[in-house]
Amino acid sequence: MSLLKTVRYRTQEELEKNSPSLKPCNGKAGLNLATIKRLHALGAKAIHEVGQKLQYPVVTTATAVFYYHRFYAEQHFQEHDRLQVATACLFLSGKVEDTPKPLKVVITEMYTHRFKKDLSIQKRVMDDATTYNLVKDRVLVVERSLLYTIGFDFNVDQSYVHSVHLRQLTTQYLDHRNPEGKGDNKRLADYVLQAAFNLINDSQRLTLCLQFPASQIGIACFYLAMKLVLLESRSKNDGKPTPLLGGGRPLYEFFTDILNYVEVSPRGLTPSQREKYVSERLKERNERFKVASEDIHKMSKQIISMYERQSLEEGEILTPVKPHPPSGAVKRERPLEPGKAPGTNGSPQVAPAEKKLKSV
Repeated sequence: MSLLKTVRYRTQEELEKNSPSLKPCNGKAGLNLATIKRLHALGAKAIHEVGQKLQYPVVTTATAVFYYHRFYAEQHFQEHDRLQVATACLFLSGKVEDTPKPLKVVITEMYTHRFKKDLSIQKRVMDDATTYNLVKDRVLVVERSLLYTIGFDFNVDQSYVHSVHLRQLTTQYLDHRNPEGKGDNKRLADYVLQAAFNLINDSQRLTLCLQFPASQIGIACFYLAMKLVLLESRSKNDGKPTPLLGGGRPLYEFFTDILNYVEVSPRGLTPSQREKYVSERLKERNERFKVASEDIHKMSKQIISMYERQSLEEGEILTPVKPHPPSGAVKRERPLEPGKAPGTNGSPQVAPAEKKLKSV
């Protein structure tokens, strides 16, 4: 009997209803749904922050977050310490993505991050051999449990790749519409991509990766990023949208035009060959970017709700913001990884203060 288990996508309602942590475990009471969501978010946040300290590529960190969410979709928070699980996820993802770090280094960074305000615990874990060995052995046991829970399915598709492809399509379409402004077209497409990367990063605190394929998450984040850029352009131009983003047309129509645009590069094609070429490219694109508008709406709603959520616990998702219409969002400018996330000028951006954008 094979132990391999591929991920089975479920709706948000199914994941919440069937979460094991809702039920009592090992003499501990079941958790409420709000607490479960917060533990998912805080675990993902810790993995991201420790991954940066470990200088992991963003793909390695995203893989670790995926393992974390998938683990707790099948296991109890009450039974498995989330600090040890997060450590095991980072250790395993490093090996899977060919960017391994020694277990001691991963443990040191994770426990230093977790107990940054309690130096006595840090010193005990790092300096006391008996305590460290207990932690190490427990992390290795959790890693084994993690392997069985994910069914030895190590392959993780990344949303970033699909957003990058959409950036290329956007640039081609804008160059077709505005051939005189190729430099502006590229800067705008890069700016949208930066916003999409930020949204993908932050959305990993949710369980979207268990609800939708990575390609659909990448599309939804790119669409939402384009909406944020459009909102920002209106705020800077007295309510007038930038002509490069449809010039006042509904955004979904403009986005559909991008997906349907095919740049015919080969020269010397006959009309029939040209038609066949375009048909093949569109078929390939429809297979790659197949997503229902309802699913984009569901993902966008969850992402926006995440930004609006307030938490009194240390490690909150964002500084609490005032309630605003559901279609609003928070735009955060920060690079994913040095040299990887282009800003408006094609180079890494320094994150300014977070801003709240009004609804379209």
